[in-house]
Amino acid sequence: MKTIKNIIFTAICGLFFILQPVQAEYVPDFNQTKQLAKQGNPIDQFNLGLMYNKGQGVEKSYKKAVYWYKKSAEQGYTRSQYNLGNMYKNGKGTVKSYQKAVYWYKKAANQGLSQAQYNLGVMYNDGKGVAKSYKKARYWYKRAAEQGDEKAQYNLGVMYGYGQGVKRNYILAYAWFNEAAGNGDVKAKNNLDILEKRMRWEDINKAQSINPYAYED
Repeated sequence: MKTIKNIIFTAICGLFFILQPVQAEYVPDFNQTKQLAKQGNPIDQFNLGLMYNKGQGVEKSYKKAVYWYKKSAEQGYTRSQYNLGNMYKNGKGTVKSYQKAVYWYKKAANQGLSQAQYNLGVMYNDGKGVAKSYKKARYWYKRAAEQGDEKAQYNLGVMYGYGQGVKRNYILAYAWFNEAAGNGDVKAKNNLDILEKRMRWEDINKAQSINPYAYED
C-alpha cells in the first residue's frame, strides 16, 4: 500500500485574485455612453466606468471609474459591483479597503457572478477584510467551481490536499484537480502527476469516477 506524506503541491491556495475588470461586450461611443449614464442607466454607467478604467475613448481616470462603477453598483449591476470590489482591493481611484472589497464582492457573488464568488473565497481564505474562514472560503470556491471556474476548482483541490478546514482527502483533492485540469489549469495537471505517483490505483480510479460537487462537509 502506498502512503502519502508531506505532498507539496505546485501552488498554495489563495495566492491569486482575479483582478482584471469585467469587460463590456463592445466598445461604446464615449459621448453617447456618458449621456446615457447621466440619465441613470446602470449598464451605461458600468460601460463609462470601464472606459475611464481602461482609458478607452477618454483619458484614464481610476477615480472617475470608481465614481461610475459605484453609481451602477448601487443599482444592483453585478459587473459594476465586482469591478468596484477590485478597485477597493487594489486601492485604485480610492483608498484601499479590503472590507469594502468584500462588501462589493459579496453583493455580486450573491447574484451568481463567478469571478466575485472566487475572489470572495480568496478573501475568506486569506482573512482579508473579513475573519479568516476556510469553511466560507470553501463555500464560495464551490459556488464558483459549479460554474466552471478552474481557479476555484484548483483551490478546492489544494484545500482537500492540505486539509485546510476539512479532513485531508486525497481522493477529493484528485477529483477537484481533475476538474480544474479539464478546464485548462496547468498547475492542476502538475498536481495530478504528483498524486498519481503516490496514490493507489484503486483510489485513483475512484477519484476519476466520483462527482466532487456532490460532497458536502
